Amino acid sequence: IYPLIYEHGLPWPADKDGIPGRQCLCIPLIVANDRVIGMVTFDQPADFTLESTKVQPLIVLLTVVAIGLEMVRLFRLAVIDGLTGLYVRRYMELRLAEEVSRIKRYGGQMALIITDIDHFKKFNDTYGHQQGDTVLRETAELVQKTVRIDIDVVCRFGGEEFVVIMPN
Repeated sequence: IYPLIYEHGLPWPADKDGIPGRQCLCIPLIVANDRVIGMVTFDQPADFTLESTKVQPLIVLLTVVAIGLEMVRLFRLAVIDGLTGLYVRRYMELRLAEEVSRIKRYGGQMALIITDIDHFKKFNDTYGHQQGDTVLRETAELVQKTVRIDIDVVCRFGGEEFVVIMPN
């Protein structure tokens, strides 16, 4: 329990001299290997004490929240290419199988766009990998801007190859 201040509209622990009559209860969000991924803060009256029977359920709830946030982070690491922000090939394969199954069951159509950057290796060798990475990021951004948001799935298939799954 700390003195309380507000920063950006949120309760925050203060080093000293917080808001008179208020205190900040801080509980860390902990995941595997005791790694702290965040903190939950509560604004409460200075004379408030949390009953011991309510501490354990609160800790369980916050542990579930922490695990959920960690799962989102790990999912993102598994399916999003770190350089381009596009989905990775493995995710593309899963989505493609889902779309094929959907079409078999309900009918419909799907288009695939498969493209690559011509002479990319020569560009990389001439201008360096940093410039090559810039080209990949800008290409990914350009492709993302030209597809239907929340419908089409843009993926980095490999190196400088891209695939767009376009349902219906």
